[in-house]
Amino acid sequence: MNHLSRFNEAAAEGKYKIKYTYDSGDSENNEYDLEGVIEISWSNSANAEQNLKRIEEHYEMYEEVEDSRWNKKTKQEILQEYQDKDWFVKKLRWVAYKKHTPDSWFAIDESDVEEIKKNPEYSVKQHIDEIEAKNCLILYTDEGKKFQFWAPWCGHFERLNLAEIIVDEPRKKYKPRR
Repeated sequence: MNHLSRFNEAAAEGKYKIKYTYDSGDSENNEYDLEGVIEISWSNSANAEQNLKRIEEHYEMYEEVEDSRWNKKTKQEILQEYQDKDWFVKKLRWVAYKKHTPDSWFAIDESDVEEIKKNPEYSVKQHIDEIEAKNCLILYTDEGKKFQFWAPWCGHFERLNLAEIIVDEPRKKYKPRR
């Protein structure tokens, strides 16, 4: 084995990571092509690819929810369609609404549910927490452990440009023959 082949073996020992670029800003300023790398890595490229697919599906759901005013489904209907995906963050919250205006609801504390139910003008039910579902997703480690990730590209002024798998290669090494 020559010196070059030992160098190539060392370089191939890298971990797979997901790098992303997105735009951000506010009503006055914009920042373009901000970069980040998700905090976990994978030794198996198939696992990295599955997590990249989860990001893709989550972002498609996020855009559908954000554009819900242009389609015939409510945000809750969209979230319910995706709730069984393994990346979906499902947190339920109690809401109350006047019976004649079910789309105009407000969040309530669980301790207030029984009291509000006594009022004949109101109904209560559980909704999927839109903030958690839109902004978070679950990724999985090589060992199958869940990792909840707050996606910085989800927000009023944010837009995902790219998510890609990169190989985090170790620094160049030299290993003498013995």
